[in-house]
Amino acid sequence: MREGGKYLLLVFNREPEYYLAFTKRGSSRRDYLSALLEPGEHRVMIDLVKEPKTVLNTISKHFEKPLHQRIELNILTYAIKPLPVKGLILPANLPFKRSREGFTSIEPAYYFYLIRIIEMKYQN
Repeated sequence: MREGGKYLLLVFNREPEYYLAFTKRGSSRRDYLSALLEPGEHRVMIDLVKEPKTVLNTISKHFEKPLHQRIELNILTYAIKPLPVKGLILPANLPFKRSREGFTSIEPAYYFYLIRIIEMKYQN
């Protein structure tokens, strides 16, 4: 009997960079974030030791202790970006676009990412 799949669905109403910190203080990059959002199959290594305490505290609330130091993922990412959606009530700080009638309207662009976790390994 096969185990069910593990999936992560991410939906952003702006570019992911608005919500995700691709760089940490001190200019160190979180390359795994770029790999997670890149369409295709990837091997991603997340080194939790290098993450700030706020991230570690949040993660440790949801997982059994001891917290693993590294997580290696084989993933397959599907992406749809951007997908404009009309007719929604939106916050006022999104960019305006001119319609055919000459009126301005807010049209958000949604970014969808479906990430299938093929394999997950933990390392201490």
